[in-house]
Amino acid sequence: MKQAYFFVIISLLITTTWAQKNPELDLAKSRVSQEECTRIAQWGLLKGHESLQIECGLDNLQFKADTKLQRSDKHIRLGNYNLLHPGTDKTLFKDMKLTAELIDQEFDVMAAVELVDVVATPRMNNTSLRPLMEKMFAPVKATQDRIKLKNEQIKKLSKIKKNLGRLTTLKKELAQLKKDLDKHQQNFQKTARFYRLPGYLYILEELRKIDASWSLVVSPHGDAAVEGNPQELVGFYYRASRVALESNVHCSKRFNNKSSACYPNFYQDYMGTNLATIFSRRPFLATFKDSESSFSMLASHVIFVPPTKKEDIDNMLQKAFGVQSIKELPAGINSQNFARFAEVLVSLQMADKLKREGVPRLIYTGDLNLESKNPFWETVFKKVPGYKILIDAETSLSETRFVQGRESNGVSSNYDHFILSQEDMDFCQNASVVNFINNDFSKKIKDKYLIRSEAPMAPYLKLATAQDIIHARTAEMASILDNFNVIIGTNTVTTDSKKTVEDLKKFTERVFDSQFVDKTYYKMFSQVMSDHLPIKLECRF
Repeated sequence: MKQAYFFVIISLLITTTWAQKNPELDLAKSRVSQEECTRIAQWGLLKGHESLQIECGLDNLQFKADTKLQRSDKHIRLGNYNLLHPGTDKTLFKDMKLTAELIDQEFDVMAAVELVDVVATPRMNNTSLRPLMEKMFAPVKATQDRIKLKNEQIKKLSKIKKNLGRLTTLKKELAQLKKDLDKHQQNFQKTARFYRLPGYLYILEELRKIDASWSLVVSPHGDAAVEGNPQELVGFYYRASRVALESNVHCSKRFNNKSSACYPNFYQDYMGTNLATIFSRRPFLATFKDSESSFSMLASHVIFVPPTKKEDIDNMLQKAFGVQSIKELPAGINSQNFARFAEVLVSLQMADKLKREGVPRLIYTGDLNLESKNPFWETVFKKVPGYKILIDAETSLSETRFVQGRESNGVSSNYDHFILSQEDMDFCQNASVVNFINNDFSKKIKDKYLIRSEAPMAPYLKLATAQDIIHARTAEMASILDNFNVIIGTNTVTTDSKKTVEDLKKFTERVFDSQFVDKTYYKMFSQVMSDHLPIKLECRF
């Protein structure tokens, strides 16, 4: 009932106008996310949840490892990675294990953009599953409560030397209750495995198999230009043995607690005017500390397609640049990128304001959808002086092998960046692109998925190991899809084998058949990893 109530609130607030963001809508969306997060925690749906502290707040959602912070003299490896909607049908074949291995190999703290919650058919399936799961979880909860009570009784009686007979009886009853609990939990898990988690949590599960200190803090709800569009979140995966979340003054003031991460306040009460309305997806702020010092990251996925309504364009130009027309702005800006620069400029103005408020050492990063060599950056840095943009190599993937007769090497646009103040540049070095197409890690991907022989141009021949690779990967994918593709009855859940067969056909086409055509030569990488390469920066604050 509670969730349905908040969906009603959201539906009343939704319009088709560009980015109608307001605190009431934020709160309603956060409540829905909070409810689902709490459900995931209470039902124990996340593998390894026993050693995780899950906190479902209105400022952020946290999945924290029970790990002590360790002292280290090494640089902290910071990163940004556009993960391309993990867990959705759009990236149904993403290899969560390889993605986690790459993150673990390269980073200690990684900003993850283009995350999404469960959407479309999987979301409807989850909704249909809940009544059955609540029914099946009831005996689990009741038995857990009885075990807790029995333990308390045993603890009290253990202090008294008399009543040994009663104590023996209680211990036998406790042992039986634990057997009952195990039976109820096994029964519950048979259905719970069909409940779809957000893809970013599957990545966390894989990360924690490698290093149990991996943790995640994610934005309290998704954000989009129009409420009907995919609602994207931002998260920070971090190795809790290297850094811990630390409260910052801005989030704490905004949410009246010791908050460490939140959407910064772009509304009138803080910025003087409602600047949230120029954003498609607002940046997400988090503060961390190592054994000695603190730093912050502000991460975002900047808009790509600009608004088309005149009122929305005028609103953005006036609020971000103080002009009435794009023609009034200097070289480098145009009808396609003005919205991108508007978001970045206002984000940097926010970063500057946060630093003056006391938020420590702030690095702005993300998929900015802007080239570093664009001359309009000069105008941006005049308006917000003292900052520098890093990463000038290509970071977006190109599926096509040849572009205008030249090798693309699998990359195209230079869109992912770090932006630092000059003072913080002294603490950081080695800004780089983690090119999983051509670096050492690419061997892991190719060993697992590549079935074509290398050649100067098409036609390409199959490797001798091709059929073995296809068979192994298809079997793995079928196992995953059998849990995702379900038919839900009143009291039963069965696998939708027909849907799995259809998906496996897509898997073969997108991941394997695509390797033999120049136009889709690198498609395999975007399907199993992402359509962006991660970027990295080494810092010691």
